[in-house]
Amino acid sequence: MSNNLWGKMFFKKKYNFNLIFGEFVKSYSLIIDSEHLTESTEGRLKEFFPIEECCFFFEKENRFVNDRFEKNISKYGRLVRWLIVNSTYLDIKKKPAEYSKEEFIHFESFGCRYIFPLETHNKLIGIVLIKSDNLPQNILEFLLTLFRLTAIAYDNAMNLQAEKKKFKENLSEEKKSVVAGIASMMAHEIKNPLTSIRSTVQFLSEYIENIEMKELAKNLVSEVDRIDNITDSVLRFARPPKLNKEEVNLCETIKSVKSLFNNILEEKNIDFVLPKKDFENMTINIDEQALRQILNNFMKNSINAMENSKYKFIKVRIKKQSKHYLFEWEDSGEGIPKDKIEKIFDPFFTTKSSGNGLGLAICKKLLEEMNYDLNVTSKVGKGTIFYFNLEVLSLGKKW
Repeated sequence: MSNNLWGKMFFKKKYNFNLIFGEFVKSYSLIIDSEHLTESTEGRLKEFFPIEECCFFFEKENRFVNDRFEKNISKYGRLVRWLIVNSTYLDIKKKPAEYSKEEFIHFESFGCRYIFPLETHNKLIGIVLIKSDNLPQNILEFLLTLFRLTAIAYDNAMNLQAEKKKFKENLSEEKKSVVAGIASMMAHEIKNPLTSIRSTVQFLSEYIENIEMKELAKNLVSEVDRIDNITDSVLRFARPPKLNKEEVNLCETIKSVKSLFNNILEEKNIDFVLPKKDFENMTINIDEQALRQILNNFMKNSINAMENSKYKFIKVRIKKQSKHYLFEWEDSGEGIPKDKIEKIFDPFFTTKSSGNGLGLAICKKLLEEMNYDLNVTSKVGKGTIFYFNLEVLSLGKKW
């Protein structure tokens, strides 16, 4: 910021609130990313005013959450209720007598002095904690007005992001549908001549005496089989089989799939951690063959991703959420960069020279056919977690 602007705003400690407010309005009109918006607001407030820290907490389920500091505040505390009813800021040093000491201790543990509501459309969507010394009344009133503008800007940014996500999902579905149609047609056209080529090569190899030519014929059959496997994958993606949900013991199925890979896991020194015994007899509603195919793909992806990892592990977890259970498959692989994570479920997208880019696309499609949603989180150099919700039929024996 230029010295002239600083001079205009802070000459003799008289704040030009109109000028500062205009700066924020201009900033909010340009920023459409909610995370960037809060970061920008925090930075500017510390630049303009004697504020040490400014922390935004936004509504998530039944709490107000700050992801950066991994802290949260209950939506139903009496102090939060006070913010809603009074629609103004709260000075922690001036404790309303009717509220418990424990609540104030909780807020003071954040090191804050003031708490501001983030309101839009008569709804509290978040709160702001301000760490500072005693602020004059005119600054506090300005911040109250500013945070109302911030709440509107944040809400608009979130709505815009939701619309963009919905548009991308619709576009992706249309794209997948077109790709599936073309892929199905091509796979059918390829499979017929492949069968003919394979039979012919095998027939001719019976009459070949040269050892090198015989080996060449054998390799050719192997390559034909590889192409045939790819076309089968394409057909499975384009026309997934009819799925029948049934009662399946989840842990037994995981163990069964793991047994197919035991030799590779031992050879590559990969630790495989099963879910807790509490879930050993859990039964879920799912197509068993589809589940096996999904776990098989997860296993192959994880093994490939951990090729260069120092400590190699796969952890399978079942988590109890508020109203449902969640299945998690975690590995300590190389992780997925941000610019690629949105594409990993796209058909034919792959970063591996030996992959066909259909494994995860098939997994997602199979789960969607059964009304489950496959998601992923990943950190480069740390690993990846695939997760989806479960329709639990029984927890079985209690441990």
